[in-house]
Amino acid sequence: YTDPILAGRYSDYILEHLEKEGTLMKLEPHDFELTGQPLDAPFAGRIVAFTINNIPAAMPHHGVSNADMIYEITVEGGATRCLALFSDLTGVGPIGSVRSARTYFISLARCYNAVFVHSGRSDYAQPIFNSGVCDHVDADPAIFYRDQTRLGAGYALEHTHFTNGQKALEFLSGRFNMTVEPDTGYGLGCVDEQVV
Repeated sequence: YTDPILAGRYSDYILEHLEKEGTLMKLEPHDFELTGQPLDAPFAGRIVAFTINNIPAAMPHHGVSNADMIYEITVEGGATRCLALFSDLTGVGPIGSVRSARTYFISLARCYNAVFVHSGRSDYAQPIFNSGVCDHVDADPAIFYRDQTRLGAGYALEHTHFTNGQKALEFLSGRFNMTVEPDTGYGLGCVDEQVV
């Protein structure tokens, strides 16, 4: 959906339908938008989004059980990758295997004002990153490593790139502002897509 007017009309239609059916979840002022769970105070941190491999040859996943929300998205060739969103990386161990960014992953990460962590990118994603619209880290060796056990077990190289949640948190905290003003609105904070 690149046309924000059509996307807006479609969103209104969905909301109208959910309200009519009585299935629309209404969040209270201190409910967390990723989980719907109540918080003592508004969330004032930054979400961190990771692109996670999701093909059988790359299983098992690592670290995703700690994610607050996971999107499974079709990429080229009918394969899928996940965008795992974390509100807190404290104590989280290995996360991966981490794969490359696509434009639609950037769009989702931006909706949450997330710092986007990935390993590589598509040719179409590069100009978006170059424009500076999304804080991101691309396979920085300060937080990424190759899983030697997987390499020894015969996994393809692209299925062995990992990071560590706790180490990523420390690195990101030194590089980006990881606190934000609490959001007083509801739902996603999407912005109109910019043509780059």
